[in-house]
Amino acid sequence: MTQRHILGETLLLLGVMLVLSLASYSDTDWPQSSQPHVQNLCGRFGAYLSFWAILLFGKTAWLWPMALIAYGIIIPRGMDLPEKKGVQITVSLTLL
Repeated sequence: MTQRHILGETLLLLGVMLVLSLASYSDTDWPQSSQPHVQNLCGRFGAYLSFWAILLFGKTAWLWPMALIAYGIIIPRGMDLPEKKGVQITVSLTLL
C-alpha cells in the first residue's frame, strides 16, 4: 500500500466522520454543556467537531467533508490536481 492510498483512505474516513458528526449535530451538544450524554453519532469528539465547523463556517461546513471525500477518491487514483489548483478549489468552496 502506497502513501497515496493511505492518504486517500485517511481523507475519506475524515470526510465520512465529518458528515456523520454534522448530520447528527444537536444544539444541546455544545462544548460547555453539562450533560454527560451527547447525541452526536461520533461521540463527544464529533460534537466538538460539528460545533466548531458550524460556528466557523455555517452552512458551508458541509462543503469540507465533500472536499475531503473527493480528495480521498482522487489522490489514490493518481489524478493529481496541481497544488495551487487544489487549494483554490477548497478555498472557493469554503467562501460560497
